[in-house]
This record gives sequence, structure tokens and C-alpha cells, in this order.
Amino acid sequence: EMNLVSNFQHQQFSIFFDLLNLALVTDSTRSAVFHVPMSTDLRPLGIDRGYHGCSHHGKNEGAVVDMKKVDSFLMKEYARFIGKLKENQILDNTTVVFGSGMSNGSSHSNKCLPIIVAGGGFNHGEHKVYSEDPNKKTYLCNLYLTILHSLGVNVNSFANSTGTLNDFHLV
Repeated sequence: EMNLVSNFQHQQFSIFFDLLNLALVTDSTRSAVFHVPMSTDLRPLGIDRGYHGCSHHGKNEGAVVDMKKVDSFLMKEYARFIGKLKENQILDNTTVVFGSGMSNGSSHSNKCLPIIVAGGGFNHGEHKVYSEDPNKKTYLCNLYLTILHSLGVNVNSFANSTGTLNDFHLV
């Protein structure tokens, strides 16, 4: 019985991405957020600890290996989702931001956040790294402001943004 519950939780990721694709294709929504719950059961991935235990690994080798398994699984689901958006010919008109609010869960660091932006008509194919120098700091909200401008939302700022990203352009 517990295995059925575990498999259901595991399948929820795939199901959610499929439902999100359907909602976007049918124009039932134009905005959605997906959050990986800290209580996610990872046993279907062969991991005995929870997501929270993996993300707060404290550099424990076993937990780091487990986190890599989780990240690999999530990236495969994300890639499948992006593929469906492309297949349904809505990726160019849909901006998908995928990432985390922490770059290192063990220290609760939000420096150098791993963020992927797909679709939206942006010029993709680059890995961008922004300065950590406090005097030249680039805030994640600058990306959000850039995306808002690409959507035609003309606001001067978003949260702690200091401007748009000059090197993140539409095609």
C-alpha cells in the first residue's frame, strides 16, 4: 500500500507537467507556478531520505548523490514538458522559468541561483554568469523585469530590480 502512495507522489510530477501543458495549450491559464514540496517522497527514485534531506545535504556524499538523482529526474521532466510545448507550437509564445530560490540548501545561500529560461521568443543557447561583486550585483528580479517588459508590461521596477538585463534579448 505504501508503495502505491509513493508511486503516486512520484507520478505527480509527470502529471502536473502534463496538466500544465494542457492548460497552456487550451489557453485555460497564462500563468502557473510549480513548487517541489519538501515532503516529497523520493523512494520511487531509490532514495530513502526526503527532498528536504537531500537539498540540505551538508556536503554528505550520500545526500549529494541523492540530490543529483532528484535534479536529474526533475530536469528530465522539465525537458519533456518543454518538448511538449514545442510540439504544440506554443513554446515561442510561452516563457518558462525553472529554478530554485537557493543555490545551496545547506547554507541557505541565494547567490548564483540556477535559473533556466525557455521559450518566450528570447535568444537562447547561452549560459550567463553575472557578477557577485556587491557593487555590480545583478538581481534575479532584473530577469523578471526583463520578462515583464517582453510581455508588454511596462513597469519601472519589480521588487528589488535595478533595471533590465541588457544582454538578454528577444530574437
